[in-house]
Amino acid sequence: MREIKHKWIDDPIRLDRQKVNVLVLENQKFFREVILGIQTQIELDEEFVICTDGLEPFSLSKTAFLMTDLFEIPIDDKKCATLLYKDIEKRATESNRLELAKLNSAISSFVYNLIADYSIPITYQQEFDIASILKLASIKPDYETSGDYLVSLIDRIMILSILFRKNIFFLVNLHDVLSAEEIDIFYREMALLDIDIVVIDAREPRCQKADERIIIIDSDLCEILKS
Repeated sequence: MREIKHKWIDDPIRLDRQKVNVLVLENQKFFREVILGIQTQIELDEEFVICTDGLEPFSLSKTAFLMTDLFEIPIDDKKCATLLYKDIEKRATESNRLELAKLNSAISSFVYNLIADYSIPITYQQEFDIASILKLASIKPDYETSGDYLVSLIDRIMILSILFRKNIFFLVNLHDVLSAEEIDIFYREMALLDIDIVVIDAREPRCQKADERIIIIDSDLCEILKS
């Protein structure tokens, strides 16, 4: 089981997918330190928390995303498209590759006939790989399929998880954004996607869900566990 441990917090965050970890940091300075520390560890691999999987360490930079603004989840379209092309190309079957050969022949013949009588010498690409065809077709992740905020949030997290192969998401102030009913749906969808969620809130949720494990660090830096 994976665990995340901070030197000032006695109880570790246990990523067992049995319960969602909610870390409530009521001390504003400590709240900032934790958010910035996790961000630095993910981006620069500088240790702020200790991450272990059994007896072995694991890297947050290779496994996690931090989302500080749930209204504006940044997605690098170009990078996502490149990863998508590579993943689709790996999945291509022999039948797909035979179809690609036929397509290349048809494209080459079409272009040749199109430029055969042109008045200046012209060169052109005669073969395309799968990634080139996908790029030509403007293939890209579709995360704007619904006007529903919750569906969009789930879709974006799913896309990031699948393409970047990361399955730990730190979500800041999730309880301020979603209703109690939406939280239930969100947790259920994350479990189906095999994604571990760590919620970092600035204040305690109004009601605790049965599938939440809440660690509170109050304004005086005292620790309270609610599980």
